[in-house]
Amino acid sequence: MAILVNVLLSLTMRFPQKIALLICGCVLVLGVLCLIQYRLVRNTYRLEQAAYFRQVQQQLATKSQALSDSLNNRVMKALLNKLQDQLENGIRPSIAGFQQHIDQVAGNYRHLIGQTLLKDSLLRDIGFSLEYTKIVLYHGESVDTLLRADSTPLLLTGKRSSAFLISEGKQQVGFPVKADAANRKTQFYRLAVWNRPGINATGWQKPVLKRMFATLAGSAALIAALVLVFFLIFSALLRQKKIAEVTADFANNMTHELKTPLSAAALVVKSLRTPDAKMDEEWFDELLDQLDRQHGKIRRLMDSVLTSALEKPIGIAQLRQTRLKTLLNDLAMLANAAGRELRLAGQTEAVICTDPDLITAILSNLLDNALKYTPPESCLSLNIRLIQDQNITISLEDQGPGIERKYQRYLFQKFFRVPRTDTGQIKGLGLGLYLCRIQVQQLGGKLTYERSTSGGSIFNLILPYGKIADTAC
Repeated sequence: MAILVNVLLSLTMRFPQKIALLICGCVLVLGVLCLIQYRLVRNTYRLEQAAYFRQVQQQLATKSQALSDSLNNRVMKALLNKLQDQLENGIRPSIAGFQQHIDQVAGNYRHLIGQTLLKDSLLRDIGFSLEYTKIVLYHGESVDTLLRADSTPLLLTGKRSSAFLISEGKQQVGFPVKADAANRKTQFYRLAVWNRPGINATGWQKPVLKRMFATLAGSAALIAALVLVFFLIFSALLRQKKIAEVTADFANNMTHELKTPLSAAALVVKSLRTPDAKMDEEWFDELLDQLDRQHGKIRRLMDSVLTSALEKPIGIAQLRQTRLKTLLNDLAMLANAAGRELRLAGQTEAVICTDPDLITAILSNLLDNALKYTPPESCLSLNIRLIQDQNITISLEDQGPGIERKYQRYLFQKFFRVPRTDTGQIKGLGLGLYLCRIQVQQLGGKLTYERSTSGGSIFNLILPYGKIADTAC
């Protein structure tokens, strides 16, 4: 299987084609294995069935052979007596009504055989039957068939039409008949009787399957293990594909994000080298400010990438009493600078124990996403509310298209970006919400997402408040 995977991966074809080809190969291998296992189980089933009935036959021979032989002898003797009487009286031989006579003679034997079988654990659910299937009377060259093979057999014990036949035997006996009492002439007849013992085992499948438990369990385990291996292979391939796509997207987005500030910085550097810039001190300072801003963009981008490499936040948040109103006013100014309105509502005058730099970074990131992913004319609202004097929730709501449920669980994962089909992909690295989650963990809070009644997005920043938070300060 590993060789097959390596061969497929080395082929120059698209990934979906490789997956389709690998699926066909796996289905073929699984089908062949199932066929082999089916044949193995079927042959084992037949062998176990034969072994089971051999054991039943041996046990029957040990437990009930004497009783069945005695019953057979008793019935044969009765049959001979009946035929002798008929022949001596000049009546044509017939066994009509002999089944009723057998029922009278065999009653006690049937009870004893049944009791014997019940006492044996192997034979408890087994029924034993004995039938006369054919009876022929020979006299010289003449043959008189008293019971045809296709007629209803005479039942000595058990039930008719047993599921499994042990064997079919034939017994013959000769007997004399005095046909003429005056001349005392004696004629000799030969009686041939075909008997058929059988086994009625309606529940024989259960003990046979018990004997096959190891084989069945092994086959099922082998198939399950192979399916698990296929699943792991497909999971690994899909995971590699996802990693490759994320890596390619990250490289493309990173290149795009760096290209703008680097190009602007290169242009500023060229301008600084001109004689006019050296002569104009005010323009020179302005160019330096632009260069510093581009440097800040690059530095923040690099910090985001380096921070995203951390699975857990590092450092200690610098907690202090912070008035939310100041932070919220700064956010409103950022929204106004982008030509948007940010409406503030709720407990905007609250004072909380937090790190103002971290909470500013979190809210700025959320606001930046809202500005990028919502219509330019839509309004943004930020609501602050206290929950039982233990938590404070800062909710940022927009009027955008919202995020589909199938993507919501991936929102705070590294490099994840919600696919867009309307206006194309908006620039970004897919690190913003991931970094927000890391920073919120430093503050001891949590960040959640929900859709508003209008279909937009609501990001809830939940932070400790009250005595719990005051103790940390």
